[in-house]
Parts: sequence; C-alpha cells; structure tokens
Amino acid sequence: MSAAAGSITARNAIFTTPTRPFDVTALFPQLAPLARTTTRLHPRPGAPTVHDSSVGGPLLWPADEPWPYCDVLDGPHEPPIVQDGWYLPEPCLFSPEQVTDYPHPMELDNELRGRLEDMSRWAAIDPAQYNVCAYDPGELYLTNLCTAPGWKTGGWTRWSPGDPVDRACPECGTEAVPLLTIASSEWDGGSATWIAEEDRPTPGPPPLGARDGDFTLIDIAGGNNLQLHVCPSSPYHPHVELLQ
Repeated sequence: MSAAAGSITARNAIFTTPTRPFDVTALFPQLAPLARTTTRLHPRPGAPTVHDSSVGGPLLWPADEPWPYCDVLDGPHEPPIVQDGWYLPEPCLFSPEQVTDYPHPMELDNELRGRLEDMSRWAAIDPAQYNVCAYDPGELYLTNLCTAPGWKTGGWTRWSPGDPVDRACPECGTEAVPLLTIASSEWDGGSATWIAEEDRPTPGPPPLGARDGDFTLIDIAGGNNLQLHVCPSSPYHPHVELLQ
C-alpha cells in the first residue's frame, strides 16, 4: 500500500455501508464493550498516482533513499518481467470508511455465545428484518452483524472456514491484533447487507468487479483472506499472518 494504514486518504468517490439490520447491542448489551472500529478501504478501479493510497498503484519512494537490492542476486529487487497479466492486481483507489466490528461467535466466552444461540432472546426481532439475508439469527450475526468483509484495517479477525487459532506475538507472547485484511472480495452471497449503497444494482452493465465484489482482481488462495496481525506492545515485533 502507498500509505500507512492509519492515515489512508483517497480522491475517488465516497462509499457508504448500509446501516446494520438492527442494533445487536440492544439485544445483547454484553457486546457493546467488545465493539471495535474498523476502516473499510473500499478499493475501486481507478488511476492512482504516487500521492494516492491504493492497491496496484505506483509506490511513493523517498528520493534520497536507494531502492532495496537483494544481497544474493546483487540486482534490482523487482522482477524484470511479469509472466502473466493475471498476476497483477487491478489498480484501485481506496475510499476509507469507518464501521463497527464485533467478535466472531467463536471468540466470545461460553456464556455470551450461549445467549446468542438462544433463539428465544431474538424473539423481539421481526424475521422480516433479516430473512432476506439469513436463514436464522445465528447466521445473521455471523455474516451480517459481527465482522465487516473486504479490505480493511483494524477491527476483529474474520474466521472462515477455520476456527480461531492462537495469534501470539513470536517475540513476546502478547496476543496480536488485526492490522490489515487483504480480501479476495468485498462481499459474498451471505453478506449482501455489507454491499455499499453506491454499489447497489443500477440499470446498465455493472462496473469491473461489481458482480462478486472482486474489484482488485486479487484471489487469495481460492477466495480467502490474508490477515496481517501486529503486536500491540511494539510495531517492531514480527507480524503474524493468517490465511482464512
């Protein structure tokens, strides 16, 4: 990326995540202190310059700092050719938007997870509020209320298809927290409520990537997410990578 995750700016259009089907903390107040702010990056095809935050765009490099070289090869770090254009991402500009994440059900304690699984506690919610996007409240929370899909910074870890695993910092043992999620798509068939208002179907052919949310044309191991975690104790400690 051409800018630090905490100071991302873009010059393209604004994208807006629809309001969640309902406020889940009204039903489960115990979730409120677990809320985390995440920044959805909304990558969309464009013509980024070195001054834009982007994926697949040109990199802004300090004029007085030499480009890194590999000691073994004693040559330029970048490859001289790309064998196939499909290996390259579609240049995209970022349009950051802050939303709220809640933990995946498997990261909740047993008591709170049991409350979420108790269907009687959802009785106050009219099924008409969610039956277009989920078969039951459990699926609704998992796909449309807890963790935002797509490229994002911060928030909570998305776990699919595997269960949560240890993310201890290899340097000090502190639990690493999400830094950056590189996603294969911005949404899938089960998370349609996360589609930005500006991406809703309109007359005419859809723009590049709009059918499945894969605007960057990046595929992570067959449609998964690459999630980079950072040690909260020190940014100099090794990062933890998760492929989910």
